[in-house]
Amino acid sequence: MFIPATFKQDNLAEIATFIRSHSLATLITPNGEVAHIPMILQTKENGELVLVGHCFKRNPIVSAMSQPQTWLAIFQENGHYISPNWYPNKAITHKEVPTWNYQAVHIRGAVRQLDDVVAVLTAQTDFWESCLPNNTPWQLSDAPEDYLQALYQAIVCFEIKVEKTEAQFKLSQNKDAATKQSICQNLRQINSPQAYTMAELIERYTNNA
Repeated sequence: MFIPATFKQDNLAEIATFIRSHSLATLITPNGEVAHIPMILQTKENGELVLVGHCFKRNPIVSAMSQPQTWLAIFQENGHYISPNWYPNKAITHKEVPTWNYQAVHIRGAVRQLDDVVAVLTAQTDFWESCLPNNTPWQLSDAPEDYLQALYQAIVCFEIKVEKTEAQFKLSQNKDAATKQSICQNLRQINSPQAYTMAELIERYTNNA
């Protein structure tokens, strides 16, 4: 991934937070298969970081799990269009063009199948249920045992060792304070969740710079 220095994100805590908030990964295998798989980030007892997920046994990516090659997992959010009309300098020089703000993380590493299906599904369910405003989170034991056993037979669990991480958080860091303020004001006038989120991100990373 090409990452201009201004937008490069090296803070592993920030990257981990982003992955946990945007769990749906686009997986690309060495043989070119692509799948969209929800994954969680875990730290093993030896300190090793891994992405953990599962998929249907008939998913074509399963055939690539026996190959000792690197997989690519991409995590991203939709971001938002940024209009040059929002730049104060546009009215003076007109030397401004549209752009798109976004966040994306690329993880590369070797894949390994996991035998303990129950442990993987429990870990995933517990994590995502904990993100919900629910006093009685759903758990595997809520489903009939015979139903679960059939489910276990139909899926493959796996992990990807985090060997290389690249992250780009493009959030108007290359603009001056007045321009960022104008961008945020115009985003909020759109009155959509995506626009509000982008405005908050721009302000957050401006304040943390």
